[in-house]
Amino acid sequence: MAAKNGHSVEDDAVEWFVLRDASATDEDRERFLAWRDADPVHARAWGEIERLWSNLDHVSPQSLGLRRPGRENVSLLMPSHTPPPHVVGRRALSFGSRVSGAALVLCALLIWAWMPHSFADYRSGIGERRTVLLDDHSEIELGSATAIDVAFSPTHREVRLLEGEAFFTVAKDAARPFIVATAQGEIEVRGTAFNVKITDAVAVAVAEHSVSVTSAGGNTASVQQGKMVRFDQKAVSPASNADLDAIQAWRRDQLVFIDTPLEAVLADLRRYRVGRIDLLSAVAGQKRITAVFEKNRIDDALDTIAESLDLRVIRATSLFTALVAN
Repeated sequence: MAAKNGHSVEDDAVEWFVLRDASATDEDRERFLAWRDADPVHARAWGEIERLWSNLDHVSPQSLGLRRPGRENVSLLMPSHTPPPHVVGRRALSFGSRVSGAALVLCALLIWAWMPHSFADYRSGIGERRTVLLDDHSEIELGSATAIDVAFSPTHREVRLLEGEAFFTVAKDAARPFIVATAQGEIEVRGTAFNVKITDAVAVAVAEHSVSVTSAGGNTASVQQGKMVRFDQKAVSPASNADLDAIQAWRRDQLVFIDTPLEAVLADLRRYRVGRIDLLSAVAGQKRITAVFEKNRIDDALDTIAESLDLRVIRATSLFTALVAN
């Protein structure tokens, strides 16, 4: 079920659960109670989150390197005299199933084990950088949490970038074009070097020679050395100058952001850290940041962001972090 803020009610309940940390303020508790009491659906969602967490007693947090907060922490948002909502019946079971799906983020064991594109031909882990040498001597450097499939034949060379970011150094072969395919479109080259990053669109920056970009909708563009474009399924943006040093900073284990909205910065940081990072302030999400962070110090990056934007970092175990307005 969708909430008025565009999130699902289940996701809202998970975010409030993150805020049950001991650093929650009186104002946080008042806002939580107002949200919970505004609709019986909210109360049921919160009850399911509490129930799911309390049922994780059989999972050893020590075995996962986690601190499992006790029920006394949950009561910081849910007063002890308030009975937990009771859910019964077929409709309630259906609702509980939906909440359970959203609240799987509360089960550290499942989060740790589940990886998208786990059957890809090549993939990198969170925070990992690895190099893949292909049969034609082309080289692909995979950034954090990146997955690719490779399909070579006597007539063509294709690499499907499933997620993440990669730098391609393509060996020349006039008889076999090299194609990087994505869900939004494809990039075709003969022999060149370029960076590709998937977010809500695909960003392509050319370090050597040129590439041809075609969106899924059929729009095409030629991108020359030192230029970059973004494309989605419908269109290709006009080419602009590429800051290749900043774009390739990940290859030096750094993350460089230049006048970047906080929402986009956090989307990138999430790729370098296990666990969930939530921003509970739509206004702060539009604020812009210029910064350089080390890829192995994401928690330090979050602290720096919070200090510079007057936010507060709430950490509930190593897997749940939220940035909230002061």
